[in-house]
Amino acid sequence: MKKQDNTEGRQTRRSYNATRIVAIVVVCAMLVGFAMPLIFAGL
Repeated sequence: MKKQDNTEGRQTRRSYNATRIVAIVVVCAMLVGFAMPLIFAGL
């Protein structure tokens, strides 16, 4: 039982980290998407 709990905890941590990374990438993509038109307009 303890081994299964440990593996589940590791999986949840990995999935949490993956979700966090994906969220950061999405936010960066959104910021770049909004910033690029402004940069081109400024140039």
